[in-house]
Amino acid sequence: RGSMGSSASKEEAPPEAAAGGFSVRMTPELLQRASESSANTEAPVTTTRGEIEEQLQLAFQQGAEYAVGVMRQQAAEEGSKGAGAQIADARDESARREAEINAKVEALHEREYRPPFNPRACTEQRAAVLECYQRMSGQPAGETVFACEAAVNKFVECADFVRTANIEKIVPNSLPSVSVDKQGEPFP
Repeated sequence: RGSMGSSASKEEAPPEAAAGGFSVRMTPELLQRASESSANTEAPVTTTRGEIEEQLQLAFQQGAEYAVGVMRQQAAEEGSKGAGAQIADARDESARREAEINAKVEALHEREYRPPFNPRACTEQRAAVLECYQRMSGQPAGETVFACEAAVNKFVECADFVRTANIEKIVPNSLPSVSVDKQGEPFP
């Protein structure tokens, strides 16, 4: 076996890569420079081929670790950009869904049952009956009934008319038709 710069080492076949390792092939020019630089130093450098391979493997491993770190950093940066876009998309989706829900709530409020406002029927006739009974308080019962009979009859007629009209609204054509003259009196 010759020294590093000898022609014998140049002609050797490159070592096979160990399992999971690698091999390095050096050009003759690079080997020449390496041997010249070691010849120019004061102390002779005695480095074995195994030590050189070990240093090259260490350098390769450090380079690979650095590359993996750079790739992870790039992936993280791309991921953070993606996360920002995802957050913006999620906010847009949330706003869209909130608008949909508000529209549905508004539609439900519009559909909510609100009974029609009906002013109290027969209020004038009721007031007339109450006024009559208050005016006749303290009078004998027979006189009170006779004096308030007309007001009570008008109130009963009004109540019957309202009841009939409401039943007709609920179940049309369920009652026999009754015609009413100008004074509100029924006739056939």
